[in-house]
This record gives sequence, C-alpha cells and structure tokens, in this order.
Amino acid sequence: MEEAVIRPRQRPDLYTGIRAPPRGLLLYGPPGNGKTYLCKALAKEAQCTFFALSASSILNKFVGESEKMLKRVFDAAEYMAPSIIFIDEIDSMLTARS
Repeated sequence: MEEAVIRPRQRPDLYTGIRAPPRGLLLYGPPGNGKTYLCKALAKEAQCTFFALSASSILNKFVGESEKMLKRVFDAAEYMAPSIIFIDEIDSMLTARS
C-alpha cells in the first residue's frame, strides 16, 4: 500500500505513464481484522481526506436516492482531493447473478 499511495504522493514525477499508481485498491478478509483502521492510517500518513461508507448507509429504499448520495460523496471527495473513499461491506450490496 505504501507504493500504491504514499510514494506517488511524495514523488509524483516518478509515477507517470505506465507507472501510474492504481486508482483503486481491494482489501478483503474476515470482519474484525483491521481493514478500516489500515485505511484510516493510510489516509493520515498520505495526508488525504478519508470518507468511510458502509453498505447500510449507501442503500436506500427509494429509487435513485442511493445514486444521488454516492454522487455527492464522490463530488465532495473530488473537491477535497486527494481523498480516500472506503466502502465497507461492499459484498452485501452485490447480488448473485443467475
């Protein structure tokens, strides 16, 4: 994670073109192993704004409200760039395809 987030912020001249840092990162593991704390520490170390979302805060029973809320969060993250958006329990939002 250091090479994906912290070093590109320290030396952006070295991370251009094909060596550009990834735009997303997937952390997986059982609940309670510290993924959220790891991302909080990463945001603090990289001096980024940290947004923490959970599936329950994103999902809404009204049509279109979830999309509007996500758009607002991403707009705020763009305004306060550099930012880290952490979406917890994303697997509960996805359904199995049949």
